[in-house]
Amino acid sequence: QAIALVRRMAESADVLVENFRPGVMQRLGLGYDELAALNPKLIYCSVSGYGQSGPGAERAAYAMMVQAASGFDRSLMRYAGDRERPAPSAVFVADLLGGVNAFAAIQTALVQRAHTGAGQRIDVALMDGMLNLLIYEMQEAQFPVATKRPSYGPVRALDGDLLIAPITQRNFEALCEVTGLAALREDPRFATVPSRGANWKAMMDVVEPWTSQRSRAECLRELDSGGVPCSAYADPGDALRDEHLLQRGVFSEVQDAAGSFTGVNPPWQMIGTATQVRGWVPGVGEHTADVLRDVLQLDAAAVRRLSDAGVFGVR
Repeated sequence: QAIALVRRMAESADVLVENFRPGVMQRLGLGYDELAALNPKLIYCSVSGYGQSGPGAERAAYAMMVQAASGFDRSLMRYAGDRERPAPSAVFVADLLGGVNAFAAIQTALVQRAHTGAGQRIDVALMDGMLNLLIYEMQEAQFPVATKRPSYGPVRALDGDLLIAPITQRNFEALCEVTGLAALREDPRFATVPSRGANWKAMMDVVEPWTSQRSRAECLRELDSGGVPCSAYADPGDALRDEHLLQRGVFSEVQDAAGSFTGVNPPWQMIGTATQVRGWVPGVGEHTADVLRDVLQLDAAAVRRLSDAGVFGVR
């Protein structure tokens, strides 16, 4: 009965998104070919760890496995410079990229459908997204370079750490001016952009005695006024009190069954469209009856019968 409801909904749906292992939807009778036959305009998006085809397609694929397999974790290890094994992590980049890439592909397919009238199948793989993230690293794997790539690490201030990134010649000259450090301006290791990149840590070692005598706020004030790219290292919670982010409207208050919390809005704003997160996070199954009534015109008695039969599970 549940599968029959999904098939009926697919007849009028614009987009279907599924996140099962490859092959599950086909076994349920809900594969792309079956549903496209009911609705040729349907955009059918499958998100999986390794894609819908290939010998590894059905492997288990949480984000941390994909990040390890892509080379992402070992790249971070090399850039850290002081590790021989990848560091533990709990930031699941692959999951977020998978969602963003699925979103982008769906929007593109909707634009194409507006021109052609036809839907299509979208195959989003978390692995492919991670490889697209490793732009420099994928090139370096094919064309090794002798010059070491700079990795941008912290320098210490009186009350915490800073990141200073004088990438261009103009940035570097501004850093020399702000700090007044002759050792920066006169050292041949720091004379050009390539030489600074090869000796980045040594350059920051020269800068750190200057920052370590000042608070982070004082360093940022002086560096910002001179046009030197810089930032303090912050904790995620610090963003909730950041005046720039608050004035920009990056956050919205959201409610769910447990109470109120601060949610982060999508990373874009539009003058003709409201893009904030909505004020209420629905529980699983909260809108089942509404959807079946509005989309399939089922009455309350029919919804009750389906519920009694166990089609929806229990809220």
